[in-house]
Amino acid sequence: MAASQAAKAEKLLAVERARIDELDSELIRIIGERVKVCMSIARIKSEADIPMMQPGRLSAVRERLVGEGKAVGLRPEFVVELHGTVTRETCRIEDELMGNTPQPEGS
Repeated sequence: MAASQAAKAEKLLAVERARIDELDSELIRIIGERVKVCMSIARIKSEADIPMMQPGRLSAVRERLVGEGKAVGLRPEFVVELHGTVTRETCRIEDELMGNTPQPEGS
């Protein structure tokens, strides 16, 4: 009996792991799409001589995302960390496109 339960569990795990793989791929695709939009924003800002960083916008977005995260059971700290990671990378790319000198880590 234990062997059949283990075999059944392995089949169920394989299905769930395949779904995780699909979702991970989708996350990467979406982040790539987000980067493309940020590149477009960088070009617009550069042409209009608008500073890359918009702290008010960043705070509003983060607050909205924390609320959305709470609604699906995510801790605010996790949402802030995840968004921060994505934002740092897109800001790095925007800086590069706008010809700005990259800021040292931690600044």
